Amino acid sequence: MIQDLGGVIFLDGAGKKRWTKTNAVSVTPLLPLRVDEKLSYVDAMTSLVRIRP
Repeated sequence: MIQDLGGVIFLDGAGKKRWTKTNAVSVTPLLPLRVDEKLSYVDAMTSLVRIRP
């Protein structure tokens, strides 16, 4: 994913939340990215396009 962020959150190999600083535009893998410890970036994006009852 190409994005312009100050940092990204992901889970490391042990399942612990990690934050790393990025410099301007960065290319990052999409699936490991997290909004927080429970919500993946993909789930957050797709929840924005679902029609809720």
